[in-house]
Amino acid sequence: MITESAAAQWDRELDDLFLTIGHRFSRVELRRRMRDYVRGLLAPVARKNSWQPAEQAGHPTPDGLQHLLAGSKWEPDDIRDDLQEYVASKLGEADGVLISRGSAPVLRNRRPNRELSAFREKIRLRAGMRFAAGEKTAVIAKDLRVSVRSVERWRRAWREGGMEALRSAGPANSPTVTDAQFAVLEAELGKGPSAHGFDDERWTLARVQTVIRRRLRLSLSVATVWRLLKRHGWSWQAPARRALERDEHAVELWKKEVWPRVKGSRRPMGPGSSSRTRAGFSMTPPRARTWGRRGHTPVIRVRGRSRRRTSVAALCCYKPGVESRLIHRPRNHLMLKGARKSFSWQDYRDLLVRAHIQLGGPIVMVWDNLNTHLASGLKRYEAEHDWLTTIRLPPYAPDLNPVEALWSLVCRAMANTAFDTPDDLDRVLRRELRRIQLRPHLVDGCLTATGLTLAPPTPP
Repeated sequence: MITESAAAQWDRELDDLFLTIGHRFSRVELRRRMRDYVRGLLAPVARKNSWQPAEQAGHPTPDGLQHLLAGSKWEPDDIRDDLQEYVASKLGEADGVLISRGSAPVLRNRRPNRELSAFREKIRLRAGMRFAAGEKTAVIAKDLRVSVRSVERWRRAWREGGMEALRSAGPANSPTVTDAQFAVLEAELGKGPSAHGFDDERWTLARVQTVIRRRLRLSLSVATVWRLLKRHGWSWQAPARRALERDEHAVELWKKEVWPRVKGSRRPMGPGSSSRTRAGFSMTPPRARTWGRRGHTPVIRVRGRSRRRTSVAALCCYKPGVESRLIHRPRNHLMLKGARKSFSWQDYRDLLVRAHIQLGGPIVMVWDNLNTHLASGLKRYEAEHDWLTTIRLPPYAPDLNPVEALWSLVCRAMANTAFDTPDDLDRVLRRELRRIQLRPHLVDGCLTATGLTLAPPTPP
């Protein structure tokens, strides 16, 4: 009779074994699945397929254990060697010899797994030779270490088609998704995950697989869904954020009716500009992905809070036939009580005057609805000066502002940079802005990212 203390001792020994072979699996999920699968094999269940160990471990489906056996990367030979060393250290004698019973070869599944298919075909052909010799089903099943039901199925196939019926027919073909069916699938995916009953706005391969099964009545594997999406130009991406308050109809109307006025203004054609303030350059740099050891998060040492903050206002200046330009104005703010921590409308006015002098012509200004941009003093200044025309972007439409792409370039260059002093931050910031100034194609790329074009006006 097995006592509780003996069962607890076996459980501890099993945990030690898992620690011994766990390093052979590269990910934590694989190590956990390996542990659950072994415990399921040791459990008193009738059949040892993936379903019973998965139910024993509390998994809702056997997908995780099937991925461990068929799709993950690990070396069976290395695990066998570790297991032999563990058994020898626990049960072996100093002058003893370890004898292990031979078993069928363990083959990792590859796509397509020709080795496994050839091995199974060889077993069936050996069974066919024994059928011809008149051996019994139970004897064949015991010698070949397969189930009696499989031998009976092979015998029926051998009686109907001979040895050729036991040969492999090749891998099964996945259902074909036509272009018309994929167009239907794209329309369904365009509705978003929430329209199909999912909790968040994130498409995964499993969810796309579910939509295909519901709408197209096809059963595809996850790997086939991945290949299908890649073949039609889909990829795994980080989505852009859009405000819920955004009015798409107003944005399209602005593109059709307001933007042509920028390209063909009533005044003599002058540089079109776009402006936005970046209120948030501090001693803490933006984060970017970097390489590091698996399981060890890279750490970047940065300075603590500083009493100085840097804001930058920038103008992307475009004119057909003329090289694009970038005009910017950084400003430092002391984080004192009652002190202003952003640009005032006078600062924007001075920036416009500076741009007017440098560009030497009238300006059509396109900028967002920042409260400082709507200040009454700035509106009076526009009304008093004929060289300035202001056009507002639609609300919640930062993707139409090319300066947003400019800030993305600056933040990407400053990512993971540990600044020693605020002066160091200012120096790096000015250097990156100067680098973009000397590369007009980057300024042109910021306009291209908005999807807007600036064609020259047609002569009357």
